[in-house]
Amino acid sequence: INPAISELISEEKFVQLGISRLTPDTVINLLNKLRKESSNFISRFNEIKLNDNERKDILNEIGKNPENKELWKLLPLHKTVTGNLVSIQENTYLKNPQYQLSLNQRLPGKVTLIQQNPNILHLQEEGWILQWNASAAMQVLLNESNPHDYTELILRVWQSSPDVKREYRDSLKETAWLKLSSGQAICPKYILEYPEYLRRYKQDLIQLNQGYYLASNLARSPFNYQSIFSLFSEVSAENILLDVLEQQPSFYQVIIAIIAKALENQHNPNAQILTSQIISNLRSTQWLITTDNTPVKPDQILY
Repeated sequence: INPAISELISEEKFVQLGISRLTPDTVINLLNKLRKESSNFISRFNEIKLNDNERKDILNEIGKNPENKELWKLLPLHKTVTGNLVSIQENTYLKNPQYQLSLNQRLPGKVTLIQQNPNILHLQEEGWILQWNASAAMQVLLNESNPHDYTELILRVWQSSPDVKREYRDSLKETAWLKLSSGQAICPKYILEYPEYLRRYKQDLIQLNQGYYLASNLARSPFNYQSIFSLFSEVSAENILLDVLEQQPSFYQVIIAIIAKALENQHNPNAQILTSQIISNLRSTQWLITTDNTPVKPDQILY
């Protein structure tokens, strides 16, 4: 109603005539009502031309009430770093001057950054919009259907933040984001790490573990895979010994190397390998070779 007309009506008759003042609360209630009733709410709102001050006033008034979170996020009034006005949706983050890594060159349009404005309530601490950081970047990359195409980016983000290493260790271990030299995608948990003293036998030992690979089988990368060794699966000497005795007992060099290491550490209770069960398996398996190349069990040897 034209203000000149409304001034002719006394305040007492507003309710009788169905008139209310256009206060911030009235606007917010109307927007919430339209949001729930109109399927094309956002497109209708885009027809309204607002300047930066009006945009600021609306967002700040709505942001004062925690119950208005969904409305605040839905309104296409948040200005991006490229000057567009958008809603807060998935992969929309508040720009972080301390974290400059951008994924848009490799993943165009995947991440939307909102320009920080000291005059607008961005409410990142309340979780209404998340700040762009290494953790957010890792989440975006791991949510891709083909994360193995972004191995170098994931490695870069992993190395950039101790928090990411703690937060995403399990997810990274279980996700197929690494790539073998053959091009096959693989989870880090399927990369086996053997004890250092058995490194000369790794190529033979990996044959006993179908579906598993060595770090040397990974595709070449400018980044060092050493930084993610903690994501690989360590194989204990005890399990190696059991596998060899069961699958390839003639591989006596490995058995002897493990026994020798176990004897070196026999006074270390945390490094006990030669349990009674292991000794029993060693005695009853043909893993020794005579001079005429006959496999025999240790309990066939007279000392």
